[in-house]
Amino acid sequence: MVAFLKYTPNSYTYLMPIRTVHSILDIPIQEGVPGMSLPFLFLQDGELSYLALAWVRNKMLIEGSGTSTLAKAVSAIGRFYDYYQLERNGAPLAADQLRLVLAEFYEARRFGRASLGWDAVKVATAAADVRAVSDFTEWCTNNFGHAPVNPKERVLVEQLNLREQKTIEMKRTSRREWDMLHHLEPASDEAQGIVTRRAFDPARGNRNKAFTDNKHFPPDTVWEVILKTPSLRDKLYLLLLFFGGVRISEPMHLFASDISIQPDGTARVVLGHPQDGSYQWIGRDRKKKVGNRATFLQEKYGLTPRNLLAEKHPLHAGWKGMMADDKKRSESVVHWLREDAGRLFARLHAEYIRTVRSKLPDTHPYYFVNEKEGDSHGQPLKLSNMSKAFNRAAERVSLSPSMAGVNPHGARHFYGFYCASVLRLPIETTQRLMHHASVMSTEIYYALSAEAVRKELLAAQERQALEAPDLLAAPTALSLPA
Repeated sequence: MVAFLKYTPNSYTYLMPIRTVHSILDIPIQEGVPGMSLPFLFLQDGELSYLALAWVRNKMLIEGSGTSTLAKAVSAIGRFYDYYQLERNGAPLAADQLRLVLAEFYEARRFGRASLGWDAVKVATAAADVRAVSDFTEWCTNNFGHAPVNPKERVLVEQLNLREQKTIEMKRTSRREWDMLHHLEPASDEAQGIVTRRAFDPARGNRNKAFTDNKHFPPDTVWEVILKTPSLRDKLYLLLLFFGGVRISEPMHLFASDISIQPDGTARVVLGHPQDGSYQWIGRDRKKKVGNRATFLQEKYGLTPRNLLAEKHPLHAGWKGMMADDKKRSESVVHWLREDAGRLFARLHAEYIRTVRSKLPDTHPYYFVNEKEGDSHGQPLKLSNMSKAFNRAAERVSLSPSMAGVNPHGARHFYGFYCASVLRLPIETTQRLMHHASVMSTEIYYALSAEAVRKELLAAQERQALEAPDLLAAPTALSLPA
């Protein structure tokens, strides 16, 4: 798979950042789906990190990690290598010093390090780097006997703080809703009051941070944004974001055949896994074929699933793990927040197919296409172009993309906010609607805003006034004179 051992940066690669001794290149490989590439990590003097390459290969080909996830992970490992070489001078370390260096690396990422040219980053960003380094070094420990950098340890649940204990209980409750083997759960470690976690886990106290009002898109402008958007394609995309709750990249994987109109007039939108989702098509031999989407794309169009393209490829679109509605088929469906949104999508879909999609040659199956005249007309829509279209839509109603919540993911947060604070759905229901793999991802929407708390309190006071005397009314003697 590797035809060389050394790599020397030159003017045709890219400008190396200040204070770094590593570089990363995406290089195509012959294994896996055609068109796949891996991020190769080169150390100082151009030496290839075979350990990092083996780990990345295992993550992609065996565990099914996406290229975007792997690119971030390899970048984190490269930064850790920079820290070790430039701040620690590459000096040999005893086993008991490894965790200390990892903690120092986290602090350098979190608060910045002038000597490396690093700016301060968010807790979540620094913690993600620590997790990537921890996963990589654990894999090296398990496969090559290296000393563990951040080993896992077993602790009692009662030693955790109340929030962590509550989260564990919520996970156990949620599991009973879908796991057919939940009757075996009492024998698990968690049921016995034991959990396993990293010895150094800096994000532990921040995973359930409170949901803030300004994180979601302004509710009073949602319909206006959609109605003032002139493009049929963009209207459909916005409806999926706001009223379907999909992530920004998920519509980029939709096939034209994934949308159908149901008897009640609403649209049924299938979200199939880009690689593993079941699919049925007519092969070159005119016979019906059943397989997965990766096979269909390769056999009929010679294409690679977009989540497997290199992160810098213009057609790359990520795919985050989700709770599938149909695990056997590896697919889910969009759950419309409002039925009228589902019916509007159906009407616009029919018009889009008639006036745009059906007029294009059959060179790919993707639903959303480039409408601009030129060489790329009719080609799969780029995620970057859709982000720009979202920003233009916001600006039409006098909103700036710099405002909190005015971004594509803010639309998904609007969906979660509406489920939790307007419809007041149970958290388990919202988890299924949003296809969250973990209930912890849903929990942020159930931290009520100050305004919602105030309204609830006033409503409760009004009910109490009608139902019973006010037991806490101030005595007349304490009343202030007029």
